[in-house]
Amino acid sequence: MKQLPLISLIVGVLALAASITFGSICLCGNCKKAAAAEAADTTAQTCNVAYFRLDKVMANYDMANELTSVFETKANNVSADLTKRRNKIESDAADLQNKFQRGLLTQSSAAAEQQKIQDRAAAFENYAAKKQQELAEENQVMANNIEDAINTFIQNYNAEKGYDIILASQGNLLSMPVAAGNAALDVTDEIIAGLNEAYIKAKNDKKSEE
Repeated sequence: MKQLPLISLIVGVLALAASITFGSICLCGNCKKAAAAEAADTTAQTCNVAYFRLDKVMANYDMANELTSVFETKANNVSADLTKRRNKIESDAADLQNKFQRGLLTQSSAAAEQQKIQDRAAAFENYAAKKQQELAEENQVMANNIEDAINTFIQNYNAEKGYDIILASQGNLLSMPVAAGNAALDVTDEIIAGLNEAYIKAKNDKKSEE
């Protein structure tokens, strides 16, 4: 059985856009002069921007790595269990066929055993579907927890830093990817360090409460 693919995690862009005022468009000469004079007196607004690379954050975030490792281990165990159960049913079916062909079972006995195997196969299909659903739900919950932790940290981080906008770059997965940017605006390492510090603190607090 193939493992369930890990759901891609998407972090929302935090945008506090600076307001921009556009002057009226005039066609007459006097209006043009007035608009030019007004523009000369207008103070240009600046936008305080930062960005981080989500793929790098996910690769270095301890919480994401630990939860992913736990999930993959469970998914592998489920896969091994399903394979073992399926192989046993197939083996029993082949053994029944062999005995019947060798004349070791009556037709009625073989039919009864065959029905039992078919019932087991149907029960197995239901069991396998249930396990797949459980894995899918756990995968989604894991993704939601990681996304929520990152979003919460970004909001607290920006409350301290005061950026007008923080962009998250992750190829086409986000609406505002950063194709290129000034390295001085890249706060990825700060975010990774802060996330891991917060995660370690949360783990230690949890242990102290136990």
